[in-house]
Amino acid sequence: MALIHPCLPQEIIDLILDAIAESDSDYPSLCSCSLASKSFSYRSRYHLFGDIFISADENEMFGILQSFLDILSSKQAVAGRTLLPFIKCFVIELRTGKLGVRCAII
Repeated sequence: MALIHPCLPQEIIDLILDAIAESDSDYPSLCSCSLASKSFSYRSRYHLFGDIFISADENEMFGILQSFLDILSSKQAVAGRTLLPFIKCFVIELRTGKLGVRCAII
């Protein structure tokens, strides 16, 4: 007897993931969904990595940005699993004393 794999249309999967993303407190569920299957990963990453916000002081910023660039240029990124298509807004905030300097790259 052949196994039958139930299959939802991609549009239904996208609507489910959109609903999960709208709930601010359900970030862990969205992370889990991104690992569930290929049909879940694209839409989950769209929500997870759409807005990148990096905030650090002068001593930490270089290391954090280097780590972020390492992620973007990793072997997985080269294999077509890059995060770049999902990033819609990228904000860097350099904290210096009482006033922070904010640089937004959109």
